[in-house]
Amino acid sequence: MAQKRSEDTSTTVIETTPEAAPTAPPWFAEALAVLRALRVSGLWASLPDRLRVERGRAGIYVAADFVLVLLTFAVSDAPHLKAFFQQLAPVASALGALWDRAVLPSRAALSRFLGAVRPHHVTRFAAMLLDDLIDHGIPTERAGGLIDRDGQRTLVFDDDGTYHGARQRELADDATRPPPRRRARDLCARGYHGGSGRGDVTRTRTTLQQAHTHEWLGCWSAPGNGHPFAQIEDACLAVVRYLLARGLGPTQGLLRLDGLYGYARIAAAITRHGLGYLMRCADYRLFHRKVVQAVIAQAPHATYASPDSPVRRDAWQVLDLPWVAAKDPADAVVTRLIITRRPTMEKGKPRVGKRVGDHVFELFVTDRSASSWSIEDVLSVYLARGGFEATLAQEDRERDLDRTLSWSPAGQSLWTLIGQLAWNVRVRLGAALIPTALRVTLWAPASPSPERESSVAATPTEVAAVVAGVLCSPSTATATSGACARGPSKGSRGRIAAAAGRSYGRFGGSDFRWTEDGQLRCPADKLLRPTEMRREAEHLRVIYQASASDCAACALWGACRGRPVRTDRGRKVSVLHPLPLGEASSAQEESAPSAVVPARTPRPTPPAASPRPLGPKAVWWVDLAASDARRGLREALRGQAVEVAPSPLVTPRPAAPFHSRDERAHRRRTWQTCFERNRRAPDDGCLLRIHGVPTALEPMLGMPRDIPHAA
Repeated sequence: MAQKRSEDTSTTVIETTPEAAPTAPPWFAEALAVLRALRVSGLWASLPDRLRVERGRAGIYVAADFVLVLLTFAVSDAPHLKAFFQQLAPVASALGALWDRAVLPSRAALSRFLGAVRPHHVTRFAAMLLDDLIDHGIPTERAGGLIDRDGQRTLVFDDDGTYHGARQRELADDATRPPPRRRARDLCARGYHGGSGRGDVTRTRTTLQQAHTHEWLGCWSAPGNGHPFAQIEDACLAVVRYLLARGLGPTQGLLRLDGLYGYARIAAAITRHGLGYLMRCADYRLFHRKVVQAVIAQAPHATYASPDSPVRRDAWQVLDLPWVAAKDPADAVVTRLIITRRPTMEKGKPRVGKRVGDHVFELFVTDRSASSWSIEDVLSVYLARGGFEATLAQEDRERDLDRTLSWSPAGQSLWTLIGQLAWNVRVRLGAALIPTALRVTLWAPASPSPERESSVAATPTEVAAVVAGVLCSPSTATATSGACARGPSKGSRGRIAAAAGRSYGRFGGSDFRWTEDGQLRCPADKLLRPTEMRREAEHLRVIYQASASDCAACALWGACRGRPVRTDRGRKVSVLHPLPLGEASSAQEESAPSAVVPARTPRPTPPAASPRPLGPKAVWWVDLAASDARRGLREALRGQAVEVAPSPLVTPRPAAPFHSRDERAHRRRTWQTCFERNRRAPDDGCLLRIHGVPTALEPMLGMPRDIPHAA
């Protein structure tokens, strides 16, 4: 109805109508972009086969429907699920059409689904997240790295745990009342989460991040303080696979760990995978060694002061120090120990370090050489850029993945992985909007020498040389321990082992081929990905494996795999990569029994300083402006209008008027039948026209602009 105009009012007219027309939420366009990118990347197509959650009275929904809802919730700015489902109602049909789903599940159905998730489902989805990152993540030339004083490139990975505490009120437990039942009894357990309440229940989420691109490689959750020693093996395998897929060697990866992992058994496990480590040492037996006490009795080798802190640390280093685990002498490494000392005004035991008089001593261990990384370099990387505490703070502001979404441990872990997947997709989409998103920072100037001035200024020519000379393209990268080399030969890609044993006479060796971009493909032209690596005497053995779904549908499987055959696994091929010069001898020295020194054998005093001078080059930190990339994507698409109209690309056809015999008999449905029940009808397609999408995102989204409007 029209408002009656009076003589003293303006010409503005207000009209009301009883027909409801809810507006789309401001995050709608960004959610469409993320979901479309995942469909183009192929993750949507693999969901029905790789993520199958068994549920009683499953209805018409499958796991893909719930993943779609959780991905949308991770992108939205809704504070909780109740508010999210209220915002979802106006756009639910359009979101479902993007993945060819007819109806989206309700909030109650989502809760039941998360309760039905089991640990093996979480493991499968974690593998899918890593596959998506390896295949469609930030490429090698933009993956960043730290260029040390010898010109070698190192990628830093941070593995750390976050604690989410839960306060519980006191409940009476006597014979007059039913026994109390805590909803969080399976999700949380007694543990210390860093606060004053040690008796509170808590849950630990251990996350693994590439520090230069802010991409998540995975996470592992557990009640209480978690299982850090069991989780480190999975983290190492993920890092090695990431590096090999980017054409880099395992020695170019560095794991940064806090004091929770600071023991010899962890360092030995990382070294067995060929990776480097930088961690805060928790084994203070090293501090009481005579060699260490003799070193700290001398003048400090260096002094480290953070630019934002008045605290100054005196530092010493001990090179080639044998470090043996207390429980198992087989876990032993030869490490580089750095000791720092700072004054303290606190009383009692410090939270970190060992107090001696008025000073607090802290220990740091690493396998990086003293010529490539100075003492200041090691401390600055550990205490500054190497950590991802700032990323976790951004995650809490954008979408708190530690927020309890399900009281089922596996369901909560699945939600965390889905949130990390949405984070990775937003990073890669935002990076496409910023061609100059790669930042090169002069981390530390070159060491002064008598032949030149001590002050070194970074010129634009030097910055360009660092980016062009060290960060290689994925087509020219090779698995070496130093900087990338241009144009690798065919021999550097590794020798494929011939079929042997039960597979003798089958495909192997020359039947598999290397492509121009360094990928390994089988006779059926299917891709094999690196899944396992181990260092041997004079070479590096890498196990490549094909997808189980590719092998199951392959017509050549009889001539490829020997018998007996497991249909749930893909074909594996062993590839021998030659170790770079100098690594074969060093690998033998590290694994030699001499690394484990008997207790009664006098240990030689290691040198107090490096026998080699520092490398002649400056230290560069190259990373991606990931925060700007994510925010740029949100700013570009937030609030943009989305038009929904019938699609001009489909032709309506009548539905089948008959039912199958299995439907009439109410037989158990197959997985494919369950997926088809909620598939959108072919004549129910729609045209989603998103305004404001930058041109740079079109190849990643597969959304051409020349689609005509429906008449």
